[in-house]
Amino acid sequence: MVRFFDHIGEDWIVKAEVRRLCNFRQANLCAPSLPFNYDTGRFDVIFLRNVMLYFSQETRFALLAKVHRLLAPDGVLLLGSSEQPADSSLWTPVLAGGTCYYLPRQPS
Repeated sequence: MVRFFDHIGEDWIVKAEVRRLCNFRQANLCAPSLPFNYDTGRFDVIFLRNVMLYFSQETRFALLAKVHRLLAPDGVLLLGSSEQPADSSLWTPVLAGGTCYYLPRQPS
């Protein structure tokens, strides 16, 4: 924790040198397309924790297909503990250290 975060009062704040390595973005996940440019690279990590449980199965399926295209081949998708990918043919689940995450499967 102390390597990557500063302890300020009761809070932990990510260090500036770590923030400079990150690119945080927001988007309407229900839109027909996501507003990200594939030419600037793909995402290494996508967090959708406790988001999809509010969506219909159809919306989940469409969203995860879009996310699959945005994620780097060696990238990681993190979902909430009660969420799973709608299309298991696109994702490989990995359980490590008590955390489940998903790796994108490459088309065969």
